[in-house]
Amino acid sequence: MLGESLLNSLSRNQLFHGIAEDALRELDPALFQQRSCRPGESVLEEGTIGREMFLIVEGTVKITKRLPNGIGIDINKLQSGEFLGELALIQEEKRSATATCFTPVELVVIEKADFFSIVDALPQLGNNVARIIAGRLRQSDERTTSEIDGSLQLLDLN
Repeated sequence: MLGESLLNSLSRNQLFHGIAEDALRELDPALFQQRSCRPGESVLEEGTIGREMFLIVEGTVKITKRLPNGIGIDINKLQSGEFLGELALIQEEKRSATATCFTPVELVVIEKADFFSIVDALPQLGNNVARIIAGRLRQSDERTTSEIDGSLQLLDLN
């Protein structure tokens, strides 16, 4: 049975949105690990194979993508209540970006095998992951389309 602190952390995370506290309370606390990070510390590294995801309990995590020329570009910042690294749970691909703590960060870490145990207990969790990933892809497409449109306008001006 989950303790109050972990229960509150999960309840405030978008991944567990809409799941009843009673159902969360019944989860095995051994499925979750807690971790603290200092500013500048890496949470995950681009190009590595991941086997866990991270719920941000407190703080801000900066997401950086390495360009082909080796320069890193900041592409996003994730805050308390958000999560990262979820794609490592459903595919055996290298991580596509690096996540670094921007501020002091408190995380809940969920290992791949534990994630599927949680989904078995809370089927709605799978729907939440799919909905959030789809939303992130939609935002990424909109950002890319906007950047392409801006580049085309600059070309027209030149």
